[in-house]
Amino acid sequence: DDSMIYADLKKSGVCLGMTGVGRIEQAGSRIEDLRQEDAVIILPKPTKFSSEKPVGTARTLVPCNEEDVIKVPAEVLEELTPEQISLTPTIVSAYIVLEQYGSKLSPGDSVLMNAAHLSASGSALLQLCKLLKLKPLCILSLPGAPKSMVKGEYGSKSAWQDADTRQASPPTVRAQYERISELLVTMGAEEVFPDAVALLRWRDRNQRMLPKLALDGIATRDSVEQLIHCVQAGDKETQILVYGHGAAQPIEVSP
Repeated sequence: DDSMIYADLKKSGVCLGMTGVGRIEQAGSRIEDLRQEDAVIILPKPTKFSSEKPVGTARTLVPCNEEDVIKVPAEVLEELTPEQISLTPTIVSAYIVLEQYGSKLSPGDSVLMNAAHLSASGSALLQLCKLLKLKPLCILSLPGAPKSMVKGEYGSKSAWQDADTRQASPPTVRAQYERISELLVTMGAEEVFPDAVALLRWRDRNQRMLPKLALDGIATRDSVEQLIHCVQAGDKETQILVYGHGAAQPIEVSP
C-alpha cells in the first residue's frame, strides 16, 4: 500500500521505492568496482532522497550513482539472495532494539510506537512485538490530518484533557487512516490512535497502564515530547528510544 509508506506523497507520477535489489545492466566508463551482471543492493543515504521524491526502485531499470549501491560478493550469494541480504539489517536492528531495551518487558506489556507505518524498520518492530506477545500501541499521524498536541507538565491530566479535537480530517485522509489502521492491526497493533491526545483519553477511559517503552521513528522534538507524555512518569525503567534519522539534528527536550 503506497499510502502507508509514503503517506506524505502529494502528487501522482512518482516512482516509489527507497531501497531495492538488482543487477548491474551497464556501468559508466569511470566505474572500476562494478561490472555488468554484478548483484547489488540499492541503499542511498537516508537524507539523499525525500519521501516525496524517492530514488524509485519500483521499476525494472534504475539509474544510480556508484555511492547509492552496495555490491554483493559472489561468496555471499552462495548463501543468501540479495533480497534476503537487503532485509537482514532491518530485521536484525529491530530485534536488537527490543532485545536491548525491552528485555525487562513481559508478555502482555505495552510498547508505544509512532512510525510503524513509515518504514521497514517500524514494520519489523511491530511484527516482532507481536511474536514476543507484547501489545503495540501505534500513533498514526498523517499529513493533512488535524494535530492535537499534548502541552504542559509531563504526567499531568491537564496537559491533554482540554485539547481541542473537534476538527475533523478531510474524507481522503480519514479513508487513508482507516486503511492503514486496519493494516497495522493485522500486523500486530493492539490499538491505533491519530495522536497522543487520543491515546491518553483511551487510556483514561479504560484505566490502562501507560507503556514503559516508547520507540520514536520520527525523531523530532515534537515527536519525542508527545511520547514522553504517553509513557509511565516517574518510573526508572521507563525508556524512550529514538531510532529514526529525522532531520539528522540533535534533539533538545525541556525537563
